[in-house]
Amino acid sequence: MTDTKIHSWLRRKPVPASLRLDGKKTVLIGDGPKRWRDAIAAIEALGPSMIEAQSADGHVLRVTQIEAPDDDDDDDDAEPVTPGPSVADAQRSRDIELASIIMEAGDRGARRHAEAYTLAFARQTELVQMLVDRLGGVENAWQESINQRAEDVANAPSNDDPAGSAIGNLVSLAMQAKGNAPSGAKK
Repeated sequence: MTDTKIHSWLRRKPVPASLRLDGKKTVLIGDGPKRWRDAIAAIEALGPSMIEAQSADGHVLRVTQIEAPDDDDDDDDAEPVTPGPSVADAQRSRDIELASIIMEAGDRGARRHAEAYTLAFARQTELVQMLVDRLGGVENAWQESINQRAEDVANAPSNDDPAGSAIGNLVSLAMQAKGNAPSGAKK
């Protein structure tokens, strides 16, 4: 590729911020008036076989292969050149590497969330158990209070109150049926 072709290739839109040569060395493109001449000089000095034009954020904008200066298209005696990895292969390997990094990050995030959910559900289970225990205690206390009140009503003197006496007898009978007869119940 001639200097003119390289110069045209470099200045094509979008304009690159850097060049990667043979996938290894990076050449930054400056802002001065001689930036293209300096970039071409670096390319000639390093003699790469492949140039990648990159944006400022590292994305590949375009790629070109450079023929070696001593290559003759008319030379039939030349040994066949084994092509290196293609640009598509390089991009595919980068995509695979990126996919594995994303997958590993997702797995780590899922493990962290699973641990957090396990801890949260354990805490909620403890809270529910505490509430069940407290509610059981309140229910037992209420039942004891009702039983005590029933016993008090059953043992209260009638004072010639026919309704009070009847209610006391009914409560007494109900408690006897349950096996909880008050101590001074009338029979």
